[in-house]
Amino acid sequence: ITPKTVSQNPDILEAGDAICCFTFKPLPSDEKWSYEFLVITYSGLLKSYNISGSHGFKDNYEFSFGNFYRKGVNAFAYDKVHNLYIVAGNSIAQSHLSPAANHGLTSWRPLNDYPYYKLSFNFEETTTASTLSLWNLIPTFRAPPPPVICRISVSPSCNNLVCLHTDGSISLWDLPNLKLRKKWSLSEQPGFNAQNPLGSKKLKKFPAGVSEFHPIDIGWWSDHAIIIARYSGAVSVCSMTKLKNLLGASPEFLYGQPQISEFFMGKG
Repeated sequence: ITPKTVSQNPDILEAGDAICCFTFKPLPSDEKWSYEFLVITYSGLLKSYNISGSHGFKDNYEFSFGNFYRKGVNAFAYDKVHNLYIVAGNSIAQSHLSPAANHGLTSWRPLNDYPYYKLSFNFEETTTASTLSLWNLIPTFRAPPPPVICRISVSPSCNNLVCLHTDGSISLWDLPNLKLRKKWSLSEQPGFNAQNPLGSKKLKKFPAGVSEFHPIDIGWWSDHAIIIARYSGAVSVCSMTKLKNLLGASPEFLYGQPQISEFFMGKG
């Protein structure tokens, strides 16, 4: 919609200008505009537009998560029930605010005017006052960070959030307080290494450190069932408590590497 912008952070390569996520927020009280269209780049730049089928679009505002996520943003989702935006990124400048923040996961509340978003400190209750010291607000140089969250999806009721990590782990969080409920490493996921009965093609190249059994995408089938798609083409619908496949003894296999997208929530 607008010309290319220069990344605000030199640590982020030119791919940082690419679109990471986008979402539509209904505007039921606005007679002219139907939706607020939010576009987020990997560098953490958010752009807001008001859109309508009859009036086109209008530039609304811009906001940057770059000061908080120094190395960019990986995923973004909207919790419509609690009116929160969930953000997952690579490295948080203000570390150790909560277990969620340690995983690069934060929630933001929209404001009616500048600066447009405010960090929500409605974190897990186990966060102590001593954790929020001044020293924890200063970026530090440490060993390479652990695997980060690369996909997130909010449940239909907005009571839970499921996250996919770059090492193949899957984590489940409560909303709105972002309390970690459960985390499964790749080897702890039931049936993660199911083989395609038609055989697998060895011509595909996977990212470094990724096997054909790693999840490539996640989503929600219902409030209590999670969809997991893997590089092998396996697609399973799993219970959110134990990740047990609800479709049977083995997952369904699709050609290629499946992606998950919600078409009509509430209608299957």
